[in-house]
Amino acid sequence: MPKISVIVPVYNVEKYLRECLDSIVNQTLKDIEIICVNDGSTDMSLSILKEYSEKDSRVKVIHTNQFGGGAARNIGLATATGEYLSFLDSDDFFELNMLETMYNKAIEDKLDIVVCDIDMYNDYTGEYVPSGTVTLPDFIKVGSVFNYKNYPKNIFNYFQNAAWNKLYRAEFIKSNDLKFQEIRRTNDLFFTKGAIILAERIGCIENIFVHYRYGMETNCQSNNYKYPLEFLKSLVALKRMLITRNLYKEVEESYKKLAETVVLYNFSTLEEYTLQYYYL
Repeated sequence: MPKISVIVPVYNVEKYLRECLDSIVNQTLKDIEIICVNDGSTDMSLSILKEYSEKDSRVKVIHTNQFGGGAARNIGLATATGEYLSFLDSDDFFELNMLETMYNKAIEDKLDIVVCDIDMYNDYTGEYVPSGTVTLPDFIKVGSVFNYKNYPKNIFNYFQNAAWNKLYRAEFIKSNDLKFQEIRRTNDLFFTKGAIILAERIGCIENIFVHYRYGMETNCQSNNYKYPLEFLKSLVALKRMLITRNLYKEVEESYKKLAETVVLYNFSTLEEYTLQYYYL
């Protein structure tokens, strides 16, 4: 059993894929498997994946047919054999000591989830800029272990919705049957927030280990206008899960703040003509 399974959905990212894969295969932690789910790419992405899999037996390539990032990650989840799970979008990249540092933290503190910090990489200028989000609140001390019961009024609001700055204990994810929503926008919110609320032991690392690429025209956010209200499905699914597990009342305040943030953010990313169309 590898220590970590890294799951990477891939769709038409030939320009960025090598940098992404290099940041995984060259990790200081070598005992990993790298599951690349090629979701019907029509550019040179598949050729690049084959090249890496031929050179490195840890790289496994699975083919799907444009089912979207959520479905691709679920396929990776079903295939993963690692003790812990990591996710990376194929246009972003890791620091090379990320997985080793986070795995050691997880083992030392017996964690279900480890969270690290991120920054944003400007694809036009090559500059790294702060993410503008809060990963580690000032009052949560580095090294502390906590769960939602410690911060029920804010637990959803401390961490990014994205899966790629977190390491998850695989048995914890599988025993709770957590999967990504197979929708076109915000397909990771239900998975990440569901994991945060169900985890018994969460820990944080202050290091910036993930670089989120922005400024290009090919990432998911650049096509938000095609699925303008799809993100609402994630909020509905999360609320249903909380109600089913009798958790909603405890975290209602945090959920409402999350919903407000998600709605405002998603509408801010839509093109102006789309907003005009929907509100005429």
